[in-house]
Amino acid sequence: MTRVVYFLIILMNVACLAVRKRSRLVTLITIIGAVLIMGGNNLNADYSGYDYYYRHQTYPASMEWGYVWLSMLASGAGLSYQTFFLLLVTAGVTAMYFLAIRLSKNVHLFSVCYFLTMLPLDVVQVRQFIAFVIMAYALLFHCRGRKLLFCLMILLGTLFQVSTIVYLPMVFLNAERVSNKKFVKIFFIAILVLCVFVFINGNRIGFIGDLMSRYISDDKMVYFGTRTRFGFMKYFPFQFGMIYMAWLTEKYFTKQGRTDKIALYAQTIYVCVVYSSISMPLIMLNNNFSRFFKFALIALLICLSRIYTEMANRRGGQKLKIPIIRGKVAGRSVLLMLSFAVVVAYHILMQTDSVVNDVLSNNMFF
Repeated sequence: MTRVVYFLIILMNVACLAVRKRSRLVTLITIIGAVLIMGGNNLNADYSGYDYYYRHQTYPASMEWGYVWLSMLASGAGLSYQTFFLLLVTAGVTAMYFLAIRLSKNVHLFSVCYFLTMLPLDVVQVRQFIAFVIMAYALLFHCRGRKLLFCLMILLGTLFQVSTIVYLPMVFLNAERVSNKKFVKIFFIAILVLCVFVFINGNRIGFIGDLMSRYISDDKMVYFGTRTRFGFMKYFPFQFGMIYMAWLTEKYFTKQGRTDKIALYAQTIYVCVVYSSISMPLIMLNNNFSRFFKFALIALLICLSRIYTEMANRRGGQKLKIPIIRGKVAGRSVLLMLSFAVVVAYHILMQTDSVVNDVLSNNMFF
């Protein structure tokens, strides 16, 4: 039954895209459906562990204390783990769609892409899901130049997923600097040199492990004591695709000379996606570092949905220019194909079938 609801919601949003209409009813059904599918899940790879920690209120030292504190609060109120999980997911989904609706107006493309990509794993890794949503808001503050609020949001994200702290140095970056060809060239040459060094060293970085052992718990040190052989290569194409899509959305607005909120947001997303490439050498140690490639994905999907909305509202069937290759012009069909490409790439390179099966097979509501 969960699968039926899941695909029905996707089809309703696809229908709205086909007729170029914004349906508040479908949006409401989508939000409620996301909450029920995600928050109602009661069996996945991490569920039993989270449930055990919650019932015994005993967490590993590495567990972020923001999540632990909320867990203690819910447990003290007599709530079951399932109820606590449902409330946490409801807060995350509501905050995510509030931002998406505010920035893109028509969220049907966003909904289709999110359901087909991030949703299943966000159910399993709920702390990471909350951090992703917080990051989407942090980027909004960054694009407005509110550096203090950006830093505070990053710190808030670390209360649920400590790796969010990696994005704190972004406070010193802006779109103008990252768009500079010299900066990009030096940045990626440095990344390439590091990747070659790690590969030659047998996909190990001994000194980083020694350094990190001073600051993180033993159970997290496994990330620095493993290696992926050639498995890391499947994650690199996804990151390059993310960079291209972020560049595409940024150029869409800058070519029109726009400086409104969504245009600035797109510029900041591009900065974030390019900055995320610093994790490329780390993925050669452990594929868990691939999460850095997804920190800006919610925000990027919001921008793609906004672009489609603007095209759909264009009178007379006129097309807005999107710089694909060498200044070629494309319309909604190409944008939809590119969005579909993101979905396909995510499923091939980032998704695990067992995760999807667990989420769509086990639910307390269906």
